Amino acid sequence: VHTSAAMLGISAVIAQSVTLFTLLRYAGAAYLFWMGIHALRAGREVTAAVVRHGGQKEEVQPVRGLRRRAFRQGFLTNALNPKAVVFFLTMLPQFLDPHAALWPQFLELGGIMAFFCLGWFVLLASLLHRIRRLFARPSFQAWLHRLTGLIFICFAFRLALEKI
Repeated sequence: VHTSAAMLGISAVIAQSVTLFTLLRYAGAAYLFWMGIHALRAGREVTAAVVRHGGQKEEVQPVRGLRRRAFRQGFLTNALNPKAVVFFLTMLPQFLDPHAALWPQFLELGGIMAFFCLGWFVLLASLLHRIRRLFARPSFQAWLHRLTGLIFICFAFRLALEKI
């Protein structure tokens, strides 16, 4: 999203327009606040059911539609992140050759960024996979949701009140 916005010049327009940047910032803050409230509520109602089979093994049953919801949440969190807009606006142009076609360069740089992000998230997922039993405990999930909700709400207020 951000590579396309930078490629089309939308990032430059948003970064140069105080009004558009402020709107994006407030939209991001509102979304963070909403996610924080949602996480606090989910702390009371754990999002996964733990089923014990014979008292031996614990298995996590994911809530229906969790993957779609997680994708949407991650996508919106990134797309509404004003700092990502500024990052792509400031970083990508530094590596562009003004005498060459811009589209292939943007695609290449965006692909490199996507590759590194993918690598980071694959590493993170594999590390978290190793400690999944901890995450399967309802008490830990409730605590994690509450903590995450508070952090999101704090970030929302910080983003909304931040001076440009």
